[in-house]
Amino acid sequence: MSTRNRALIYIRKSIVRNATDTVSPERQRAGCLAEAERHGWIVEDGDIYADAEGHQSGRNDSRPDWQRLRRRIRHDESIAAVIVESLSRASRSVRAFFEFVEELRARGIGLVSLKERFDTSSAMGQAMLGFIAVVNQLESDLASERMQM
Repeated sequence: MSTRNRALIYIRKSIVRNATDTVSPERQRAGCLAEAERHGWIVEDGDIYADAEGHQSGRNDSRPDWQRLRRRIRHDESIAAVIVESLSRASRSVRAFFEFVEELRARGIGLVSLKERFDTSSAMGQAMLGFIAVVNQLESDLASERMQM
């Protein structure tokens, strides 16, 4: 049996709508690495997945590094957690997000979000996760509506 001592980090760049980019890929990386260190998890260069070239929509699951991360969690038994800056970095689709969370749960892998701070192993954490996923999708839908006006 292998030891779960490794964390994977996922970074996604969004469109910058103002001059202050508070969730730049660099800040996401630094925050996620600090979180992994707090837990004592190992993160090497190959453990960081970043869809940071141009705008990568969280509604689209076909992001290249997102897909590489998804494939990795299916076969690497050393992974303790996936760390993201916020849940919106992973997905803005409720359905796709819950599929990802279920995949992690089935493999005994935790999901750590720096912004939302919750524990996916508890019933309350699962409920809050659902609420946050719905709000993230609503935010994305409202942004799309504004762009069509």
